[in-house]
Amino acid sequence: MTRVIVDANVACMVFQRPTDSKWNDLHEALLYGRRFVIVAVHGGTLTREYEKISKLKRVFVQLDRAGRLHAFPHKSVDGETSTVSSSGICRSNDSHIIALALISRARVLCTDDPALMTDFKNKRLISSPRGSVYRGSKNNHLLR
Repeated sequence: MTRVIVDANVACMVFQRPTDSKWNDLHEALLYGRRFVIVAVHGGTLTREYEKISKLKRVFVQLDRAGRLHAFPHKSVDGETSTVSSSGICRSNDSHIIALALISRARVLCTDDPALMTDFKNKRLISSPRGSVYRGSKNNHLLR
């Protein structure tokens, strides 16, 4: 099973029927279990960002029922977010994503944010194993 973090900036493109074909494989793996066993994780600020996207609520219920969406406690993720933020290492404004990766042990991130990509692959932030960024079907090896 692969744990994936889907950043809010690509959530609609991944969780709904993708208009950009680069997200098709991840979308189908999450919603229909085709080819890969994937679980999307969320918690803390990411959950709060997801809650603002009303058109995703039905998809999240479907994913949760299928066991393909796992929530981590806000308190744990928010506490780790404070630690990551105070480290001063993050270049992006997404320390909550790094914190979620550390709490959940998810090492695959789906995003279009270049600063967050850099942070997620930074060995000083995420190591053992290092983080990887899924940017489309050319990265399907990350979903295995």
